[in-house]
Amino acid sequence: MKTAVPPKIFIPEKRKTPSDFIKDTETSFVRKEDRKDSEPKKETTYRSKSPILVIFLILSLGMNGILWFHYDSIIKENEAEIQDLNDNLLLLQNSLALKERDCLNLQSELDKKLDLLIQKEKEYVELQEESLIKIEEAYNRGEKHGYDYGYGIGNREGYSEGFRIGNETGYFSGYEIGIEIGVIGDYEGWACFVRDPSYQEVQSFLVRDTTDRLKYSENFTCRHFALTLKNNAYYTGYRCFYVWIEFRSGTSHAIVAFNTTDRGLIYVEPQSDRFVNLCIGLKYWNEALLSPSEYLVSYDDTIVDFDMMW
Repeated sequence: MKTAVPPKIFIPEKRKTPSDFIKDTETSFVRKEDRKDSEPKKETTYRSKSPILVIFLILSLGMNGILWFHYDSIIKENEAEIQDLNDNLLLLQNSLALKERDCLNLQSELDKKLDLLIQKEKEYVELQEESLIKIEEAYNRGEKHGYDYGYGIGNREGYSEGFRIGNETGYFSGYEIGIEIGVIGDYEGWACFVRDPSYQEVQSFLVRDTTDRLKYSENFTCRHFALTLKNNAYYTGYRCFYVWIEFRSGTSHAIVAFNTTDRGLIYVEPQSDRFVNLCIGLKYWNEALLSPSEYLVSYDDTIVDFDMMW
């Protein structure tokens, strides 16, 4: 039985380096006497190869030097470019830092302006609310003033006109009914005995009459004084006139009058029993009243018109 033979393995020869060539060259120049006699002489072969090896070595060293100088210049150029890039990067970083600082300043200014805008908006809202309140107050004041003014004028004019019309209507209607009752009733012919008094009789009647002692109030005004005095004179047997006076201010007043037999028509203020010089254009309280006291009035009491009813 045959034993297995291992296959041959090809081991490539190691590639020689420049140092190997130098060693080979040194061995080629060994002196002859140093060699052993048994060593085969290869003197001729080494001598023929040594110049080529030297030239190759020189060329290799030259190429390496050239390549080293070339690579060194390339490295220096790259280092210069890298330095330029680093400088540019530093400049860009500085510029970026400046831009960031500018952005922060702009953001701060923007925040301040935004806060100011919010404050202005709050002030505007407050002013608007205050304006609405003032407008409402002014409207209420104007409405109240207009209402009071219009009510005062309307009340005076309407009251005066209504009183005049009502007084005339009621007076004549009541007079007709009273005459009819006086003629037909137990006191037949009573109205026929009402007459115009003399001046002395008027004075005596005013002394006895108590109308001037009554108290003035909202429910008992000048017209009530005049009607009371007129009725008292009627029941005394004297004809008495109801006098309605219009003032320039739009207000009015009521007094009485007697057509005396000896001095003619005289006017009397029922609230004080004073005689009145009733004339258009005079101020009633301080000019028309005879022997007047000091009256303080808040309206224009200049007489512009008057009317008389029996």
